[in-house]
Order: sequence, then C-alpha cells, then structure tokens
Amino acid sequence: MTSLRFAALVLAGVLPLSAFGSGRAAVAAPATTCTVTRVRYTPYHGSDPAATPPIPWVAATPRSSHIVGFLYFNPPGVTGEAAYPHVHGNGPASGSSDKILWYLTRGVGKPKLKISGTNLTTPDTMHAIFPEAVSPANDYPSILNVGSAGCWRLTVRDGKLKGHVTFDVLP
Repeated sequence: MTSLRFAALVLAGVLPLSAFGSGRAAVAAPATTCTVTRVRYTPYHGSDPAATPPIPWVAATPRSSHIVGFLYFNPPGVTGEAAYPHVHGNGPASGSSDKILWYLTRGVGKPKLKISGTNLTTPDTMHAIFPEAVSPANDYPSILNVGSAGCWRLTVRDGKLKGHVTFDVLP
C-alpha cells in the first residue's frame, strides 16, 4: 500500500520521479516566484533628455497611480527587467545606497510620501515616510531600507494616489 501512495504522490507532482528508488529525499521547490516590477531604461518622457545614460525607472501599478520611481542604485550600463536593491539600503558598491527618487506625475503632492512593504517570502514588513523635496515639486528622495532579503511588495502612497512596486531584495 505504501508503494501506491508514493506512486500517487509522484503522479500528482508532489514528489519528483527522480526521487523514486534514489535513496535520497525529494527537495521541495520554492513556494513562490517573485514577479518584479519591470525596469525601464528608455528616457522617461518627463525627465531630462540630456541625462546620459537615462536613469532606470519603474512605474507603479496601476498606471492610474501616476507614481514613478527613478532607480539611482542601478549602475550605469545595467540591463534586465529587474532591479535588485539590497537589505538595509546598502548599495552594491561600498558606500553606496539604494536610492529611489519617487515622482508623482499628476496632481499636487502631499508634504510626505508613505511607503509600506511586505516581504512575500518571510513575515517581515516595513514602513517609512519620506518628505517631499524642496524642489522640484512632487519629488520624494528615499533610500529603500528593508530588513531582509526576499520578494518585497511596496505600497507607495501620497494622499489619494496609491501604487505598488515589487523588488527582489538581495542580502
């Protein structure tokens, strides 16, 4: 009867077929995959056209949130659809930080931008408030400071505007 249960688990995809008779325990696959917010490398239509190279950026979802984040921690020349900030905002180079300039593309910004985050791979959360820059309006400089590596979904909120971005944070 035990062989039938084992075979049923293999057929159901719970155990890989390679575990059958190998003498080794099956290793479970990760429970989740981090679907990150796509990084864009084309110049943002409202940014300085003279910026060389263009600053990588992400658009919060839904698009109606009108929230964009410029990723100053991505080194020049980096490509790929994902950005990889680091735990505690420590950038990839010594002395660098995971700086994100949040920009509200519509309306008049509130004096403070609120960011809350949930690590989708651990029970960790974070909350931060960033003041609006003196100039230009609707800009909020920040350093992404999360306490653990993993898939982080951030909620960025300014008054009535609210959007989400997701990053795969590295140790």
